[in-house]
Amino acid sequence: MNENNQNAIEKKVAEIDLMEPEPYRSSVTIFTEDLEKTRDFYNFLQGKRDSFERLQLTKYFTPEQAFRIIDMLRCSKRFNFIPEWVEQCDICKKLYDLEKEGGSTECCFDSTVGMIQGLNKEQHHHLFVYVNSFFDDGNINFCGDHKFAWTKSLLIFLKNATERLYPFAVGSTNWTEIESEMNKKP
Repeated sequence: MNENNQNAIEKKVAEIDLMEPEPYRSSVTIFTEDLEKTRDFYNFLQGKRDSFERLQLTKYFTPEQAFRIIDMLRCSKRFNFIPEWVEQCDICKKLYDLEKEGGSTECCFDSTVGMIQGLNKEQHHHLFVYVNSFFDDGNINFCGDHKFAWTKSLLIFLKNATERLYPFAVGSTNWTEIESEMNKKP
């Protein structure tokens, strides 16, 4: 996300107008350390008003913008009530519990590049940087619904990258073991 888009989102966050009578403002608790409550707020930011009947936004957000708002609130020292383990799937945009399901390209590559046989530490690092350079921010998050399809694709990608950079290491590597490592729970 470029700086102009980020600034525009931050400006929109500042412009959110809660169209709610004053007595309710202080009594409504929006966040808890619960995935479902965070999902409710995420949906509310997008204009899906299931749980917040008395609240109304003047502007609605895309799934990416809504998660960016949640992420900004989570990272703020002032608003530390959104759990760290909530992540957004880059494929379906659903929120998921990172500690219980899903994964990321970075985690898959980080835990498996070192398993490739015949490479020294510098070559392992070079391969890790090389494969991550193909992704926009060096990381793609995926929920449990997409984990196995993604890890299969990542395994093929990793094998091809290894073959391109270090062909001598492909034959001596146990790719079944690497696939099993990629498919482990986070």
